[in-house]
Amino acid sequence: MRLLRVVPAAGICFAIGMSAQAHQVNLSTARVAMGGDRIVAVEVALKGSDADRLASTNVFDRQRDAVDPALVAASAQQIIAYVSAHVAVMSGDGTPCAPGTAVLLPDGDGVIFRNTFSCGNVRGDILYRSTVLTATDPAARQVVLIGDGPNAPQALLDASNTTI
Repeated sequence: MRLLRVVPAAGICFAIGMSAQAHQVNLSTARVAMGGDRIVAVEVALKGSDADRLASTNVFDRQRDAVDPALVAASAQQIIAYVSAHVAVMSGDGTPCAPGTAVLLPDGDGVIFRNTFSCGNVRGDILYRSTVLTATDPAARQVVLIGDGPNAPQALLDASNTTI
């Protein structure tokens, strides 16, 4: 398991560079950024067909290669439940940070999950763990951007390396 310290960021910014890109099957993208008071913002972007497969929904239209925003809204709780079950923010000893209220947004051919985690109750390094996609397909990957900005450090998670 490869561990990286999540570096504090000047602010929490979600939309830098993620929503403008097309999503790929079996490849999710996450941005993890720590703000003041040890609040960690997490954003996970998924291809709509992956969201359908993982959460048993039907938000993706293969002919249009796009999600239907109305169907994303109707299926948001199912997709949020899946992602929430496969993402954690915690201390190095496993003490979980308290999650906020997650939201899900349509994003062209995919969806974006957003949540914050309050880590004021934990000491030391803060870790991000994700088994989004990899829990069902060991060949899947997640690119994690650590912090804000276009030059944020990156890590690659897979079935054997789920935590940074």
